[in-house]
Amino acid sequence: MRKIPWGMIIIPVFALIAVFCFAQIYLSAPRHDGPDVARAKRSENKLFVASLAPEGGEPKVGPLSSWVLTLRLPNGHPVRNALISLDGGMPDHNHGLPTKPTVTADLGEGHYRVDGLKFTMPGVWMLKFEISTPDYGSDEATFNVVL
Repeated sequence: MRKIPWGMIIIPVFALIAVFCFAQIYLSAPRHDGPDVARAKRSENKLFVASLAPEGGEPKVGPLSSWVLTLRLPNGHPVRNALISLDGGMPDHNHGLPTKPTVTADLGEGHYRVDGLKFTMPGVWMLKFEISTPDYGSDEATFNVVL
């Protein structure tokens, strides 16, 4: 009867254990499949629930577009009389927006029209809204738009 050297057993066992450990680490790592493209979310400090929707269909590269920003309190009540400013750009390309979009109308019940957005190339665009209200304070809501 032939003796099997311990090395022929131990080395494959350790190799299997190592493969198993690396697989567990890889499979449990958080996934970052792309930018957050949610069109509704809580603001940074959770004062508001903001949603953003384009008017006239999904945005395209080139033409100016209008959007509606809807602001609600966490209890669902509309946010009235908000002062809203907007900034943004393409973080991956390190440049800002090519236009100066502004809130042009308070449509009532927490809906605000934003005009003058222009996307000049495909990619990920970030839109950062600064929201200030006399009754509830100030907060920010950031949205990513992918073209």
